[in-house]
Amino acid sequence: MPNDVKIWKISNTLSSLNNKKLENLLVAASLMSDPTSSSFLLNTMTEPTNLIEKFIREIYEFHMKRLNMEANCDNIFVEFFFVHGNSSTMHLDCDEYDMVINKSDKLEIPFLSTVTYLNDNDRIPTVITDVDKEMYKFKDFSKTESLYLSLPEKMKHICFNGGEYCHGRSILDETVSTDEKMDCLVMTFWKTKPLNIPRFDYEYFSYKYAMKNKEPVSTFVLETINMLHFKEEIITNNAISDDIFSEEFLTKLFYNGGNCHAFREILKFHEPMSSSKTFRFEKTIRNTTLASTGMQKLDVGKSSKFSQRGVLKKVLSSDVCKWIINEAEEYATNNSGWLSKNHKNFPTIYLPVEFMQSVLKFALVSFQETIVEEISNLYSICLCNAKYHFEIKDLFILKYGNNQTKMGRHTDDSCLTLKILLSDENDFKGGGITFGDDITYYLNKGDTIIYSGQQEHDGIFLSDGKRYELVFLIDILEHTIPPQPIDAAAQPKSTY
Repeated sequence: MPNDVKIWKISNTLSSLNNKKLENLLVAASLMSDPTSSSFLLNTMTEPTNLIEKFIREIYEFHMKRLNMEANCDNIFVEFFFVHGNSSTMHLDCDEYDMVINKSDKLEIPFLSTVTYLNDNDRIPTVITDVDKEMYKFKDFSKTESLYLSLPEKMKHICFNGGEYCHGRSILDETVSTDEKMDCLVMTFWKTKPLNIPRFDYEYFSYKYAMKNKEPVSTFVLETINMLHFKEEIITNNAISDDIFSEEFLTKLFYNGGNCHAFREILKFHEPMSSSKTFRFEKTIRNTTLASTGMQKLDVGKSSKFSQRGVLKKVLSSDVCKWIINEAEEYATNNSGWLSKNHKNFPTIYLPVEFMQSVLKFALVSFQETIVEEISNLYSICLCNAKYHFEIKDLFILKYGNNQTKMGRHTDDSCLTLKILLSDENDFKGGGITFGDDITYYLNKGDTIIYSGQQEHDGIFLSDGKRYELVFLIDILEHTIPPQPIDAAAQPKSTY
């Protein structure tokens, strides 16, 4: 998605006593925040004189360095404010004074938004979407394809493009009381100075703190060296869920302050895997072009010839299988980990091949040059007159092991399924595929099995090791209107 979300855990070099002072000061600032007048500008041209501003200044400097931008300059502005609340507030970050008072048509927006959580709270998450201003204005969620759900955890720090895409707090559970709050520090980074925002007045804060707590603010000697360390976290919790992208759910999330119960069910599935407490949800990409092209999906259940299965030996070499596994693991390590979804009520760990362009190109060429002919021969499908057409509706690498050790009895959402075993058969124990007629197939590395996706089957329990499969989900499309002559060498269209 265009709204790239990144996460860090913040630690510091302070002694336990001084760390406690810092945490108490930040929480106090959150508790004393006034939603109508609590936004401040950081003075980026001078050294901080108090612990709160030093904390904020080091976050600012971290991001400037990360973005290869100069920190000590007069053309970058940092707005910050503290939040103590639980209300559902989906919004875009903008210069609110300019919007409300000047009623400006073209709003100034920040180039970066960040949230630093000051307490733990699994029931008041931050939701970050790919919904932009126009989509929000006209309530058009048809192009919404992904969003993030971040559960608050003390000193967890997230950044995203809050000026371009809608985000805000939400309520995960209807039992959240009005007294239950989420505390955080919000910072926005600007190239145009936001209008009429004051500097932070630490003396006034100290006065308010003393009056509220009946004691003065703890003294603290500032050091010139940086006290904060940032450790980047990888988002390993990924899910496919069309329910979250329904118009009903998104309307409730954006306009009715609704509880996000759909999130809660998916989080139960992910609980054993949850480490960063951040989840990325993606929408299934569906094929919507068949009606307009005069084609329909062939009903393979009506023909007995699709009850047979075929096994092809050594479709891929050992070296190619190893290369595909390495490409997948390298992508997962350098990005957001393996994806997961609940397929037919069973957890599925996978990676779309389209994420790895070199593997994608190789797989498509192999499919066209080797597999198409084998499928045609196995099921007596003649492609010469262009009446039938193979379409790859999904192409992914499936990983068994750890959180996924088997796949229960199910059918696939495809006319045909093709699986290639990538792992060496000595690298795992168990595995294999059993069909409804109790026939079990065991493959060797590089072997392929082809079968109707409408046949019930299950993946045998994997007792040890890891098992990787390259999976093609294939539809057979039949022309409902006479097709125009085409080049016999033309490649079939592939959609994902």
